[in-house]
Amino acid sequence: MPVASYRFKIEGQQIGVGNRIKLSGIADVLQIAAWRHAEELGFGIDDMMVKENRTWALTRLHIEIERYPKYGDEIVVKTWPKKGDRIFAFRDWLIEINGKVIIRATSTYLMIDLTTRRPLSLEGLYDNNMAPEGLHAIEKPAARIGEVIQNQTREIYSSYSDLDVNNHVNNPRYLDWTQSLMPADFWKTHRVNSILVNFFSEVHADQTISIHGDVVENTLQVLGKEQQKEKFKVELQFATK
Repeated sequence: MPVASYRFKIEGQQIGVGNRIKLSGIADVLQIAAWRHAEELGFGIDDMMVKENRTWALTRLHIEIERYPKYGDEIVVKTWPKKGDRIFAFRDWLIEINGKVIIRATSTYLMIDLTTRRPLSLEGLYDNNMAPEGLHAIEKPAARIGEVIQNQTREIYSSYSDLDVNNHVNNPRYLDWTQSLMPADFWKTHRVNSILVNFFSEVHADQTISIHGDVVENTLQVLGKEQQKEKFKVELQFATK
């Protein structure tokens, strides 16, 4: 099963202002599809965390949005692993409505030892034969984000409800935090077309995260830090309505 396909209906908790799915809602749907497919391929939570004391850690994510699903829309999420290397594994997604692609995404993962929290080699563990040859949602791997201009700042306090099964802040929450840097009125006149996220280090509960950034041309750049240690960077590209 090189390409998996899953159907979802956009629910109320996933949408925001304007009856459109939130950025974190998109990331959540992608994550659910990836988890399901990993389980079917033998790399799911039970196989890895319970039996082998390791897990996947998302390090980079790139999403391109052509159209936002709305409440009640039926979407099809297609996902597949791509050829990896000794350390990094790659996965792509397409989101479709009525057979038309509306969202594309690509990602980079590390396999982490749950005791040492260090990356593991994928040699002998990751079968590149699972990857469809030459199939890409976005051909280039998610890019590295450069220096962030830090003109604006706010603080976020991570809580227990932010955590996922790996006991760190769930990936979609970082997009909520990123958007919180700008006032609500800003988002009424700006539509995000592209999302790029770099994850550097885990964020746990009860940590104070300082969010720094600013709008540069058509992009909101954000850096998240905890006691001066860089935790993540995000770039949201948008076009004015």
